[in-house]
Amino acid sequence: MHGYIRFSCSPGRDARRSRSRIYWSSAQSIDDFLPAKSPTTILSSTLPYLMERLPLEVLQPIFGLACVDGGQTGSALSLASRFIRQASHPYRFNAIALSLLLPVYEPTNRVRAFLATYQKYSQPTYGSRPRIRHLYLAFTLDPITGTMVMDYHSLSCSACALFQEVAQDLVSLAIHIAPNDVVQLSWFLRLLDAPLPSLRELTVLNVLDPTLLLFNTDEDDTELEPLFPAVERLHIIQLRNVFSGAESLGLADWMTHAPRTTHLRVSNLQHYSDGFAVQLTSALGVPSEWQQLRTASHPLTNDRLRHPHLRCIVLQLCAPPPDHYEGPVGNAYMTYRRGLVNLSAYPAEGDLGIMLLTPPRNRSTAAWADNAKVAWMKRIGGRAGCWDVVEGTREEIQALREEGVYL
Repeated sequence: MHGYIRFSCSPGRDARRSRSRIYWSSAQSIDDFLPAKSPTTILSSTLPYLMERLPLEVLQPIFGLACVDGGQTGSALSLASRFIRQASHPYRFNAIALSLLLPVYEPTNRVRAFLATYQKYSQPTYGSRPRIRHLYLAFTLDPITGTMVMDYHSLSCSACALFQEVAQDLVSLAIHIAPNDVVQLSWFLRLLDAPLPSLRELTVLNVLDPTLLLFNTDEDDTELEPLFPAVERLHIIQLRNVFSGAESLGLADWMTHAPRTTHLRVSNLQHYSDGFAVQLTSALGVPSEWQQLRTASHPLTNDRLRHPHLRCIVLQLCAPPPDHYEGPVGNAYMTYRRGLVNLSAYPAEGDLGIMLLTPPRNRSTAAWADNAKVAWMKRIGGRAGCWDVVEGTREEIQALREEGVYL
């Protein structure tokens, strides 16, 4: 059985007489004569148009959950279509990761360039103002041109201007100042000139003293406002270089500028940071003899008046030196490790937990930086991130136990 299609050039009488008929088998259709398309091609070509039929109340929460990879998804959504660009505009800069290779000069200052772009898209002509809720900043020194003199003041001014723009919206922040044996960047980079009132989670690499982040330190330290008044989770990663002996990790300074910290984690804790252990012991009301002797004859003290907000402390000592079983360096390392083990075993109050993790196996500075960024992205994506040792799922904690993470 056959069918046919009639083509007519014009509706006139002559045209009706010159009708043409094209016959085809009834088992075929017009789609059989068209180029074949894979399901992926069809979906990718029609997805923007299907999404445009959804209301903004449904689309925008999806965009907020998707834009958590450092800025790539937000940039890709702005290129999908005009409707998707406008709908995803409030979440385009939801999570931003910036990495700078120093020395930085004014034409290549990525902080200033990004700030100019962000200010451009924050104008009312683009609709609602996009908000930066998660920020990752990394500063590394070029091993070839790192010895060249650079304008740290200009870079610090750009960073301060950026934080002024995002101070009210920023929820999580990670700052990585890579260590090197040429110059200690944390002594010259001043990134903040005002508190971050909305910040809840903070991760710092190679920043042992929060006052070093202040742009203006002319005021007395006792008159300074806390830089992170609302931070609840603080992760400090200590990285070692030739300047490490000139710095000390002080608990008092961090608790002053993050007075509401409930979860504290210190990773790669160097064994020469004995001041931190002493301050932690004193802050928790642990008798000094307990850390050395671990005797149960000392009664439980309730002297947590200075930092009663702490609920969880996670400590991870640095990798042991090659001669950690002998020699003065090895003896100092083992003594410090025994002190931390005794401190974690102290029967403190029920609302406080002290956890000691196994030292890493010769983890490099680059590995610490990569792991910190991955943990930051997992955290803003709704997962436990660096707090998986405390808040991970049952399967994750079991996997960590099998890996020997817990000491």
